[in-house]
Amino acid sequence: MIEPLQLFKDAIALQNAGQFADAVAKYDEFLLGYVGNAQIHTNRGIALFELGRMDEAIAAYQAAVQSDEDYADAHYSMGLALFLQHRYEEAIVSFDHAILLAPSPHVYISRGAAWFELEQFEEALSDYDEALRLDPHFAKAHANRGLAFHELGQLDAALACFERSLFLSPSDHSAEWNQSRSLLRVGNFNLGWQRYERRLEGSLSQPLMRERYGKPRYFGVESLAGKTILLWPEQGHGDVIQFCRYAFEIERKGAKVIVEAYSSLVRLFQIAFMNTSIRVALDGATSSSEFDFHSPLLSLPLACGTNEAREIPADIPYLFAAPEDIQIWKQAMPHKELTKTLRVGLVWAGGHRPNQPIDAKVDAARSLRLAQFASLIALTQTMRVQFFSLQMGEPAQQLKMMQGASMVDLTGSISDWADTAALIANLDLVITCCTAVAHLAAAMGRPTWVLLHDRACWRWLQNRDDSPWYPTVRLFRQKTRGDWESVIKEVALALDSYNG
Repeated sequence: MIEPLQLFKDAIALQNAGQFADAVAKYDEFLLGYVGNAQIHTNRGIALFELGRMDEAIAAYQAAVQSDEDYADAHYSMGLALFLQHRYEEAIVSFDHAILLAPSPHVYISRGAAWFELEQFEEALSDYDEALRLDPHFAKAHANRGLAFHELGQLDAALACFERSLFLSPSDHSAEWNQSRSLLRVGNFNLGWQRYERRLEGSLSQPLMRERYGKPRYFGVESLAGKTILLWPEQGHGDVIQFCRYAFEIERKGAKVIVEAYSSLVRLFQIAFMNTSIRVALDGATSSSEFDFHSPLLSLPLACGTNEAREIPADIPYLFAAPEDIQIWKQAMPHKELTKTLRVGLVWAGGHRPNQPIDAKVDAARSLRLAQFASLIALTQTMRVQFFSLQMGEPAQQLKMMQGASMVDLTGSISDWADTAALIANLDLVITCCTAVAHLAAAMGRPTWVLLHDRACWRWLQNRDDSPWYPTVRLFRQKTRGDWESVIKEVALALDSYNG
């Protein structure tokens, strides 16, 4: 019979060697015949944690706490497991216990991260400050502190934190990428685009970066004369719509250009590029033998030297609807003289889409419910406005539950973005939250009002009601977090006096 001490030693050795499943088996063998102490249960939990078996890991930590409620490592480890299960309030309770028993920079930064996920950014900052009080050289605490300041809109403080973090840990790609969002938000494109490249490195590269069979990336210094370059999509549909404008800039450099697009965008892009040498292809369908260089679309501002807002290619419109499609949609719409003077498209919510790795919290922050537009929709009673739904996806179901909403809904006939463009071409104004429709309408040169939450994406910059990306855009921003009511009132006032 193996001695219990030897079983424990064997389990530790296996765990240190990264053989976590075998380590768990050794701990289980030990616990068959002996009462485990807090350390054994905690170690077993850590091995289960590494295997991704979170429920079992938490049970092991709970056994550790029952064995010794003053064993700090068990509370801390349980907090980490609860955090990964998005059980942030419970994680904070565990971190609270760990801090009372054995305060450390790592526990404080972990609790701060839980506060951050709950969008309690001031509490997060307090914990990051405590972590830095214990260890002023803790690079991750500086970086996390920068994130909290970014979310609070204190961008100078955020940038100072990121700089300190990168001084201490120069190879932290995550910190550089987060720094880029603050830089771009304040309009520092020169450094911002450079830092933004870090989205394509390390763990941030999936699913954004794709291997291109050894073909080189285009970085803006290579000659494109007589060469073919593939521009490929990344992130969401709105990103692709916003940055496809750079295909024209690349074409002017003497290159043959292939623009890959998600399937729902292909027909729209074929219309946009039909009078150029630019070819549109389905995403992932281009053979490596067809091109010499490649570039992700969101790297083109850097490659093309967009160092200031005034250098943004803003030849609007650069996307169009097909004339025949415009006529088809026009005939499907109520005749203007029989309805309202002003035709206004409305989008109230975002949504998850393929190839769009948007966080659910980000989507929740940018989205509204249709019911919140009640005062705006009430303007139809003045017989001046007719609203048209441009809302797709699950949020469109809210229209059925909105009693008395006077809105035309033709979205059931939309099959792709070219159809959406044709519908928009028949409208006088588009009012939308921060979605791809905002980019499409603005890229078509249509008057577009975009409703933004208080932590709006970097692309809309800071403290502006206009956009250097789109001359026909007007921005309506939350003044305080979650206050859409004031935004809707501002939009209603503007719409009431809008002349088109």
